[in-house]
Amino acid sequence: MTAFYLVFSLMFCLWNITGREDIPVVMCMYYIASVALLMVAGLLLHIIWRKKRYIRLGLLSALVLLQVGAAISYRMNWSENAEADRLAAGQTVIHYSYQFLKDAAVLLVFFAGIYLLFRYTSLYRKKIVNYIILLLLPSALFAARIQGKATGGAYITFFGIIILGIALLGYPFAAAYFLSHPERKYLFRSVNSLPMNLVLLLTYTGVLFLGCVFCNEFGTLLILGTVCSLLFFFYGRNWKTKVIFTTAGLTVTLVACITIQHIQDRVRIWIDPLAAENVEGLEAKAQSVLYLFQTVHRSGFWGNGVGTLSRSIYPTMNTDHTTVTVLHEYGLVVAAGIIGLICVLLAWFLRSKTQDRSYEFILNLAMAMEFGCVVLLHLAGNLGSFLTAGVGMPFVSDGISVNAMWVALLAIHCAIYDKGEVKNAISKKKS
Repeated sequence: MTAFYLVFSLMFCLWNITGREDIPVVMCMYYIASVALLMVAGLLLHIIWRKKRYIRLGLLSALVLLQVGAAISYRMNWSENAEADRLAAGQTVIHYSYQFLKDAAVLLVFFAGIYLLFRYTSLYRKKIVNYIILLLLPSALFAARIQGKATGGAYITFFGIIILGIALLGYPFAAAYFLSHPERKYLFRSVNSLPMNLVLLLTYTGVLFLGCVFCNEFGTLLILGTVCSLLFFFYGRNWKTKVIFTTAGLTVTLVACITIQHIQDRVRIWIDPLAAENVEGLEAKAQSVLYLFQTVHRSGFWGNGVGTLSRSIYPTMNTDHTTVTVLHEYGLVVAAGIIGLICVLLAWFLRSKTQDRSYEFILNLAMAMEFGCVVLLHLAGNLGSFLTAGVGMPFVSDGISVNAMWVALLAIHCAIYDKGEVKNAISKKKS
């Protein structure tokens, strides 16, 4: 498994370096350094978890996705007309490659720190820590509107940190805190009604919804709402309350589609991108959807060649539209491989060595739900078949804030899994 990862890393690196002769080799030094750093990380994983194939499988899958992200960061800034100013284009390539190298180093150190914290301490289970997390999430959402700057009409940062990363890292802890409590009290004091811990989770999620609406961050709202709905269906006591909750959620979504201009634009493009291309203010958004439909069939198994996708059509080709980039430049084989690794990681997150309804079990479950929701929204948005397109692919898309969140979730899962194995081994010895 590790040998395959190392071979893939070398071959993929050579493919990107030799894919286009117009980029001087000297400008790829930071990209090569990034590849080497991630390969060293793979070797260290093999040494540390030599006897734990399951953990190595998940972590190596994430490293492969990071290798693809490194390649996209390296290639994306050398445009087709770079001949006009080769020096400026080359400096841009070096800048982004160096930035990815620094980000990768930070992510690896961050992973080690989070793993050690969760593996050898139980601070995350203390009430005061959970109370801080519960207060931080809505505070960050509301403060983003007051403190942050608008990007495309949405306030997406809190002191430079993407609020999507803050929300997705903190929400599993909120869910674990509420749902791991025993069901001792019930709404209307009826055992057949909702337990109070689920009522508290729904109320808390509603507050987060208000925060998302306040800063116009509907991608985060959609992910949190989907995860909450899945948890509700998983832990709800009867179908009547489940149907009522789902109907209420659909009604809120419908009202948003009718009243919010940002979503109205998405709906018009979604229904008829060809007609939307001729509408003033929508032509740029519709063009990217149409471009994919018109060119994806030409990609074939191995793509149109690295560095061939125009950034003028996809300004976010290294963040929100990485799947389009992979399809266009690397082809169906690499795109299918990435989706396969995503499925492996989703199954990896769902596997647990903890007891049902325990804090750690719910934490793992919520993380897996978030991962699946983000991937589905990213793929649907990239293929022009959903209303939102502002969600990146985990590990492949650029962005230190969100990738740090995914790395933290990886580390937390590894630590919880290791803890569960140790506890199970001790229990077997005692029995």
